[in-house]
Amino acid sequence: MRPFLEKKLSKRIRAHCFGNFEIFIDGEPMYFQYSKSRELMAYLISRNGALCTNGEVMAVLWEDESGDERKKEYFKNFAVI
Repeated sequence: MRPFLEKKLSKRIRAHCFGNFEIFIDGEPMYFQYSKSRELMAYLISRNGALCTNGEVMAVLWEDESGDERKKEYFKNFAVI
């Protein structure tokens, strides 16, 4: 393996789920550009690898407002993986 790839793969990721939700990469807190990105990451971790649809995620993040077109656009922007 090339050295620059080894360096990228050696990072350690840790999720702190009790109290304030945080993701740490090599001990540094992860920056979330959008407020809902943090909530999305917490939800996906809580699913423990189980599949979920965009509709399910939107219902969790926005509860009664998940059908709002503006919310759907916002979701498309921050949930790009």
